[in-house]
Amino acid sequence: MNNQLQALDKSIEQYKAIQKKHIREFETSLLPDIESQNFERKHAFAEMKNQFDELLKRTQYNRTEIEFNYIEAVAAYISEINKILKFDSILKNKIIKYKKELKQHLTNTGKIRTAFNGYAASTDTYRYTAIKLTS
Repeated sequence: MNNQLQALDKSIEQYKAIQKKHIREFETSLLPDIESQNFERKHAFAEMKNQFDELLKRTQYNRTEIEFNYIEAVAAYISEINKILKFDSILKNKIIKYKKELKQHLTNTGKIRTAFNGYAASTDTYRYTAIKLTS
């Protein structure tokens, strides 16, 4: 059972490290790879959930005096997982904000491109007109 607690501790710490890394990427990277981040978090969360589910099964079926200490541990892990979920909510909001900003930037870039193409077309018309007048 002690090995299970260690495995769960390790998976929780790994997930927290991934969260911090992804937040840092949003703060420092121009184009964070959201798809890769989601895949990495999804995999780490599944591992953490599997470890936690296994601990719950063992504490449910092995209720001896020694095992009651693990029930307290489960309560502490639930609290820790709730903190992780709150942090995920912050990360989710950063992703939503990033996507909105990117969409706005692409929209603005499209408008600039359209205006630029319009100016280029008028320049071409002016050039051809000037050539015809001088020929």
